[in-house]
Amino acid sequence: MSKCSNCGAEFEGGYCPDCGTPAPAPQPYTPPPVYNNISVNNTEVTTTGGWFGWQLLEAFLGIFGLIIMLCASRDESVKNYAKAKFIWAIIGLVIVILFFALGIFAGISSEM
Repeated sequence: MSKCSNCGAEFEGGYCPDCGTPAPAPQPYTPPPVYNNISVNNTEVTTTGGWFGWQLLEAFLGIFGLIIMLCASRDESVKNYAKAKFIWAIIGLVIVILFFALGIFAGISSEM
């Protein structure tokens, strides 16, 4: 069923029976756009030698090595490893600071 754009009457066929206005032409089907088949999931795998290099970088540069590892690698497993090591480094730093602060306070309280 079509609705007349002139008088608003509903009708079937090519013309409105009330006012004679022609029915609107049916819109042709336009398929959705087709995109190139680009793989978003990068399946690059880091080799044993690559892991050895990343480990050396981390050993010699510490936190800065982890930041470089996080930014430079295209392998998600290397990035996840760097994130986990970075979180553990932060946790370790917080624990050291807490023990240091407790030691200072314990030393101050024992002197009094």
